[in-house]
Amino acid sequence: VRVISIFICVFLCGSLSEACAEDITPSFSQKLDIQVRYDNRSNRPSREQYRLRYYPSLALTSTWSVNSFIVTGDDFSSSHNTFGSDTTDYLYARRLYLRHETNAGKTELGIIPTYKGRVSSTGLSKDGWITGIRHVRKLQNNTALEIVVGQLANAEASEAFNVGEEDEYFEIEYSAKMGERHSYEASFERMLNGTFARAEYRFRINEEDTAFVELVQRTDESAAKIVVG
Repeated sequence: VRVISIFICVFLCGSLSEACAEDITPSFSQKLDIQVRYDNRSNRPSREQYRLRYYPSLALTSTWSVNSFIVTGDDFSSSHNTFGSDTTDYLYARRLYLRHETNAGKTELGIIPTYKGRVSSTGLSKDGWITGIRHVRKLQNNTALEIVVGQLANAEASEAFNVGEEDEYFEIEYSAKMGERHSYEASFERMLNGTFARAEYRFRINEEDTAFVELVQRTDESAAKIVVG
């Protein structure tokens, strides 16, 4: 926690003068995504569910913004409520963070998303959150370096804003694009008392479809997983 606090102070102090020097013309934007589905599996009764994802954003300047994420569901990896049950009315804010974005990259600070852009097939849930800081630096030749330092919060959505004795989280990732159709990523993560090395290759088939192969190796144990899709 102390390391995170120092990182936050340095980031804010170093960027405050830039934000103050620019004329402040705040603008508000929002996005709402609603889904209804019928879930029918052989191992349990069928159910009707709905999901609501709300993304409000306040642009403070051309580079600074405050962002949030409000969604149904009550768990880190769950975002659906079930009609006609006790879980029909869960709705929680899961993220609230400050973003600074320029042509050189971006920095996110607060209760941030679990991803910088596209979610990998073996990555953390798209509806989850990390308490900490992310910095993405764009490099030459369509490459980028990402560093995340923080904590994985309580798995319950109602506790997303509670900062306490959560598990430490660290990630460093290198990504590259090779033309319009090929890209790859390589990363190292420490979370949930484990360390993981991950590599992924993606091939863009067309505007709608992308094929991929991903390898995840747990480095502190003899365990590995390959995902193809």
